[in-house]
Amino acid sequence: MSKKSSASPTTVTLHKTLEFPPEVVFDAWCEAEQILEWFCPSEDVFLSTADMDVQPGGRFHFVYTRRSDGGVELEVTGKYQVVDAPKQLVFSWIWSAHMPAAGTETLVSIELAENNGGTELTLTHSQIPDKHMEGALRQGWTQSLDSLAKFTKGLRS
Repeated sequence: MSKKSSASPTTVTLHKTLEFPPEVVFDAWCEAEQILEWFCPSEDVFLSTADMDVQPGGRFHFVYTRRSDGGVELEVTGKYQVVDAPKQLVFSWIWSAHMPAAGTETLVSIELAENNGGTELTLTHSQIPDKHMEGALRQGWTQSLDSLAKFTKGLRS
């Protein structure tokens, strides 16, 4: 069950240019072994568990571990709505306990477009219930996309 907020929902939209083609970037989002290597919202938090059934209607369960605070675990669950390789992923995003707006369902869309042999990535996180959560998500997604860029560069070596 998801919570609803009385505030007007907001949206975060970010763009990132990556050096690898959309097929490589799409796999980095869809393969647990890869996503565990890069999907972290800050230097203090790392993704410790990634259970993923990447298909329309499939679910995911991520566990992030915070290095500070004695290793507090933060869980995110969601359901894949669109899986269109290598162009688009759309999934719900629901934080569990230990986060503001825990239980609130939001929506994430990842769009990938080929750009001179690389990828132009557009991430849109919508239905965010308030400005505080918007700021935290913007910061977390920015760090995660920076980590994705470093991860894909490392694939070359």
